[in-house]
Amino acid sequence: MFGCGRSLIRILPELTTAITQLRGQATDNLQITLQKDITLGSWTFPKGTVINTGFKVEIGEE
Repeated sequence: MFGCGRSLIRILPELTTAITQLRGQATDNLQITLQKDITLGSWTFPKGTVINTGFKVEIGEE
C-alpha cells in the first residue's frame, strides 16, 4: 500500500511508535496508527487511521 522510499519515510514516526508499543513481542502484521493526515497518490488517510502494514517484527526488536 505505501510502497518504498519516500512513502516509508513519511510514516517513520508511526512505525517507531508501533514497534515500541510491541514491547519486544513479535508480530506478522505490524499495525500503525497515523499521527497526522497523509495523502499518498489519490488516497487520503486521516489522523487516527489504523493500518495493517504486513511488516514482520521479530521477538526482541525495539
